[in-house]
Amino acid sequence: MGLFSKMAKAAAVVAGFAVVNSFAVSVSNPIMYVDSPDPSIVRVDDAYYMVTTTMHFAPGVPVFKSTDLAQWRTVGYAYQTLTNNDNMNLNGGKDAYGKGSWASSIRYHKGFFYVLTPSYTTGKTHLYKTADVESGQWSEVQLPFYHDPSLFFDDDGTVWVFYGSGDQISYVQLNDDASGVKAGGRSGKLGGVSVNQATGKSGYIVQQEGSHMEKVNGEYYLFTISWPNGSCRTEVVYRSKNLLSGYTGRVFLSDNGVAQGGIFDTPDGKWYALLFRDSGPVGRMSHLVPMEWKDGWPVPTSGSKAPSTIDLPESPLPGYGMVTSDDFESGELALEWQFNHNPDNTALPRAARIAVS
Repeated sequence: MGLFSKMAKAAAVVAGFAVVNSFAVSVSNPIMYVDSPDPSIVRVDDAYYMVTTTMHFAPGVPVFKSTDLAQWRTVGYAYQTLTNNDNMNLNGGKDAYGKGSWASSIRYHKGFFYVLTPSYTTGKTHLYKTADVESGQWSEVQLPFYHDPSLFFDDDGTVWVFYGSGDQISYVQLNDDASGVKAGGRSGKLGGVSVNQATGKSGYIVQQEGSHMEKVNGEYYLFTISWPNGSCRTEVVYRSKNLLSGYTGRVFLSDNGVAQGGIFDTPDGKWYALLFRDSGPVGRMSHLVPMEWKDGWPVPTSGSKAPSTIDLPESPLPGYGMVTSDDFESGELALEWQFNHNPDNTALPRAARIAVS
């Protein structure tokens, strides 16, 4: 099997930056000039953690960490092996290209990191949990398959998954410890969520998917992606004071296909949306979109455009990036390496030599 590295996917993580002063930096969008599809982000104190789509690569669901939002590095993976079947092992002419694991959701709750990712290869949704995101030790629970799911911990102790595609979005309640689907728990369609109402359209290339649920100042915000005919990928946001009903929606951003992701805040109170844009052979590159709150709605500060540059509060740390080099002098491969499907661990030393021959 061939080795795959993110090093081959881009020459640089940040397209360019210039120091504005000792406390800020102007950074070019996309924030990462590298394939980083379907990003999901969470802040824990002054650090940011992001996961992206893996598909067939192993290990899978890389976890990236940053303290400045400009430079990111790989700190671990949610799983080493998604499953041991013919598709992931490239047996019998089978493969997992375009499948494997898809859009993931990362959360931090009561001292634990959670990563939720669906797989069209296993037909399951995999929920991984760890107290130390950099240790590599994750537990796993398998749930029914949920398309583009968003894991959500509410303030009342309930746990939910929001998922699906089409005009509406579905929900299912998990056990309070996220150990599985709650017996007798609630499930159904979110009340008031209608992409036709939000976009004012009726024809679509992609009607709606890519759920991200957030709670800010006591209100619930569901972000989804839509692709109306004659337009581009569009980020939609719904708002309600109730978790499961009463939503109204509007377009958050419709510009050059920058869409799909969630929002987060910085320790000093600034807000951003982390979205991606499909850039063909380069991949789906992540963009930061500064935002503010107006009348209870999230609104990009750049208006109807995804900005080409953004000002960040901290200067990037030198030598801190997910794109690295490797001289293969170590007996272990760097974290940045992934394999094309499951590796044959007995042949790993030879595979490493072939990769640089």
